[in-house]
Amino acid sequence: MTNKKSILFILFCLVFNSLGHAAIKKAEVIVEAAKQTEIEKKITFPAITKSQKQSTLLAENSGVIRRINKQLGQTVNKGEVIAWIENPDPVYQYKPLAIRSTIAGKLTKSQVLEGGSVEKGMPLFTVTDPNSIVIEVQVPAKDVPLLKIGTKAFFTDETKKEVKLIGLSPSPDVGTLTSQALFEFVHAKDKSIPGVQGFIDYTASSRSLILLPESTIIRRSGKTFIRKVVDGKMKLDEIKIGERFEDQIEITTGLNIGEEFIVRTSQHLKDGEEVQKANNAKPN
Repeated sequence: MTNKKSILFILFCLVFNSLGHAAIKKAEVIVEAAKQTEIEKKITFPAITKSQKQSTLLAENSGVIRRINKQLGQTVNKGEVIAWIENPDPVYQYKPLAIRSTIAGKLTKSQVLEGGSVEKGMPLFTVTDPNSIVIEVQVPAKDVPLLKIGTKAFFTDETKKEVKLIGLSPSPDVGTLTSQALFEFVHAKDKSIPGVQGFIDYTASSRSLILLPESTIIRRSGKTFIRKVVDGKMKLDEIKIGERFEDQIEITTGLNIGEEFIVRTSQHLKDGEEVQKANNAKPN
């Protein structure tokens, strides 16, 4: 009888242990596959449109403005007479002196009136070429090395227009610690008029990085780890991290593209513990 009880007890223990093990459920985990993310570093500069061709006409002699042939906004051809200067003093028998434009463009500034007296060297008119519009920005000295001639950017005033860097001073101004940079419009239809203010958005660099949410990173004893899923088990792997981008951190070493890492778990996990992927886990 004693032997029968012993055998029954052993069978009971085996069945109980078997049922107990069957009742233990593997921890569920939500995983994601590591992927590359394109990160751009952008810098923005205040900008203003201006003409690359502008001529200020000066009085070559003293006298009186006798006739003005062009009014503000009118088109002026190169060499065309804008006005005449005459010396009214009867002692001088000089012919009226023609004030001719040195470039083709539009009359954008007039500083005299007919009948007004002028002195030699005095500024009289300004002619601007509206077809040579560029965008000027002042670049802080620290950002100058990031700019490269020929690269594209965007100028934004009321709309966004594509532009290209065509000129950059290598020597910053000692007073402002900025360098002058010039951009031109890529498309002729986007050309503006002088004096329009806006912003230049310039992409200084672009990199492909592996980024993970900061919540997935574990820190222990001055080291950083992530939890991977390898052969159905949780594996704690050491990683090296780089820059932070809002709530994400760059992974420089320790994680390859396509490797699965654990985002969330249903319970605390130990290294090497068996896990199962939750039904709502993202596909690879």
